[in-house]
Amino acid sequence: MLPVAVLGLVTYACPLSGRRSLCLGAIILCVASLVFYKYALFLSASFVGAIHPAWGQLATTGVKGLLPGLPPLGISFFVFEFVHYLTEVSRGG
Repeated sequence: MLPVAVLGLVTYACPLSGRRSLCLGAIILCVASLVFYKYALFLSASFVGAIHPAWGQLATTGVKGLLPGLPPLGISFFVFEFVHYLTEVSRGG
């Protein structure tokens, strides 16, 4: 749950500054964390493996070493909520 808590703190802190660029950076961070935790294994096997199968296997092994056994619980829900909040705040809502 630590990644979700960190994303929550970033999502809370960035709009307090009033800068749209920080909100955009927080959105990118949230989406990047979702892609990392949920899709990194698939992307490394599919795209890198399509270029060269041995590289795909090496990339998959490397990604497995970085990822926890399971993605953080509810990361998709929280990322979508955080992105929605940041989008509304950056639009002035």
